[in-house]
Amino acid sequence: MNAADSARTNPSVARGTAGAGERETLAAAMDALADAVGAAHDHLRSASPETRALINEHESWPENFIWTDGSQVAKAARRIAALLHGHPDPPAAGAPARRTRRRTTRER
Repeated sequence: MNAADSARTNPSVARGTAGAGERETLAAAMDALADAVGAAHDHLRSASPETRALINEHESWPENFIWTDGSQVAKAARRIAALLHGHPDPPAAGAPARRTRRRTTRER
């Protein structure tokens, strides 16, 4: 198993050093993304017939993308946010690390 696999399967393993509150900040951004997609869906749903006709005539594929893949983006963002909320940031890099003393042969 390489480091990337370990980081993928164990959220406490991270590459580099994370800034204070990195995970909560990212979780908040994912929540905001999901909320924005939801708001876009609501606005599209409530658009006037004239606005819907304009979109359908000129830009139907982006609207379809927002409805289909956009909802998947929102679901993925919510899942990432939930994961990050469940695993708070590790202690800061400057925090003293707990070191265990190795026993010498005489102490055994």
